[in-house]
Amino acid sequence: MNPTDLTYQLLEEITDGFSEERKLGKGRFGAVYKGKHKNGDEIAAKILHDDSQGFDDEKFDNEFENLMRFKHPNIIDEFHGLDWPIRYNIIKGTCEGLNYLHEELKPPIYHMDLKPDNILLHMNMVPKLADFGLSKIFSDGRTRITQTVVGTLGYMPREYLEKKQLSNKLDIFSLGAVLENWKTRIQTRRNGSLLEAYCQQVKTCTEIALKCLETDKEKRPIIVEIINQIKEKEAIIGEIKIRNFD
Repeated sequence: MNPTDLTYQLLEEITDGFSEERKLGKGRFGAVYKGKHKNGDEIAAKILHDDSQGFDDEKFDNEFENLMRFKHPNIIDEFHGLDWPIRYNIIKGTCEGLNYLHEELKPPIYHMDLKPDNILLHMNMVPKLADFGLSKIFSDGRTRITQTVVGTLGYMPREYLEKKQLSNKLDIFSLGAVLENWKTRIQTRRNGSLLEAYCQQVKTCTEIALKCLETDKEKRPIIVEIINQIKEKEAIIGEIKIRNFD
């Protein structure tokens, strides 16, 4: 859908008055609601909180411009109760979305506020990274110093909180915190070889999370290394699943 001016009245109409049933998630500055335009396009409408201090026109323009650059299936709550294979695909899709931001986009974008509330589920449980109000565009991978610290406690690394250092390793730390949040336990009715495969996936996610949460940012992996680790494990897991049908 090309950029189009939409009236508040229209947004209110297609989101059923910004009803709770239409709410996709909420972030630091506001809540996101799902609507469907009369032409069939699905729309995510973000309504700012009344006390959204710090979210000025510049930040709004920044988020809009960043969103307009995205063309990836994993870019745009808690998952307790979901079967493990679904949860694993959400984790994998989240990593792929972050890989798109860090490696495929030129120049790359750092999300700066990656957390469960900012990962929305689309049709077929496909994860969509959302809320780019704090995101930054950097022309290279050098560490930078910022004047202010913004984000969500629990998902921000020590070097950012204490030294105000910005780098792609900030998103990696946040990813580790997200994985720790999601991988808590396996919920599946499978057994035998499939259960073994799922346990391997949980082990992989645990290993990745621990690496991402390293206090020393230089010891954290880059997103490409995480994607490669997932792919390598999937080859092994594929062999385990095949044995289940032999």
